Amino acid sequence: MIFQETTRTRRLLGRIEPGEDLVETLTDLCREHDVHAGQIQAIGALSQAEIARFDAEKGDYTTVFAGEGNFDLISLSGNVSRLGDQVVLRLESLMSVMGPAGPQVLSGQLRAGKAASVEFVLEIFEDLAMERRLDPDSGRLDVRSIRRTQEAKPAPKTPEAPAEPAAPTPAKPAREEKPVAKPAEKPAREEKPAEKPAAKEPEPQKPIAGKGMSWKDAAGESSEVASGKTPSRRSKPAETTSAEDIYGDIDFEEPLLEPGDILEHPKLGSCRVIKVEEGDFAHVRLPRGRIRKLSLEIVDVEFDREENGRRVFKAKIGR
Repeated sequence: MIFQETTRTRRLLGRIEPGEDLVETLTDLCREHDVHAGQIQAIGALSQAEIARFDAEKGDYTTVFAGEGNFDLISLSGNVSRLGDQVVLRLESLMSVMGPAGPQVLSGQLRAGKAASVEFVLEIFEDLAMERRLDPDSGRLDVRSIRRTQEAKPAPKTPEAPAEPAAPTPAKPAREEKPVAKPAEKPAREEKPAEKPAAKEPEPQKPIAGKGMSWKDAAGESSEVASGKTPSRRSKPAETTSAEDIYGDIDFEEPLLEPGDILEHPKLGSCRVIKVEEGDFAHVRLPRGRIRKLSLEIVDVEFDREENGRRVFKAKIGR
């Protein structure tokens, strides 16, 4: 394969006058503009045409149609090359003509054609030259070389106009700064010595009341008082405080919760006491049969009454 890239092209657009031969007119135009490589396209109508095809068996071009009529030039495309000093046009055509059997289509290389109305575009590759030679083996005029005739030149740069100097901006007159009057200094205030707050007398420590104690704490301190020991919760000697001051609001004769008693709980209902763990927890059976463990430090239990030979206690949540 041989090829070259074109970077410089120009186009010629025109119309062929009626009666002029299309092939001869375009050949003369290429010769006048010294075209060595180019491309041709045309459409229109012909009043006379000659079409040839290459016969591979004979190794030569044979005319397949030549005559007059109304030929619609559906498409005409080809290229321009040189055979020595001669301009060679290869034009492949596709035409429609009305024949005895109706519309017919003709195709092949256009060797001659009288124009009725033809418009064309000739694109010239100014930096290339395409040459043809006769191939003795096949008998065809094949393209043998495509060479570059001149190097592509970059488009000249348009000189930029010098920028006009900017007009000087008139300087603004400096404003006169007025002296700023300083505020009169205020005489320093005499600082008075800070008065020390009077020392507060320590408040006497209140004795620990027995209200709010758990059953376990109450029982432990009760045994200590009975044995003559100093209770651990007091800060003063035992001989200065009586047991009545500490446990004045506790009734030691109140019955304690025991297994078999009935405990009426505000949420769980009437429950039967199964087991009591050292006054800390009570295991009760709920009305539906399930056993629940209650903390006696959270639930306040008070004796209420006797019913059907059983003691009934009421439970209050939160002390």
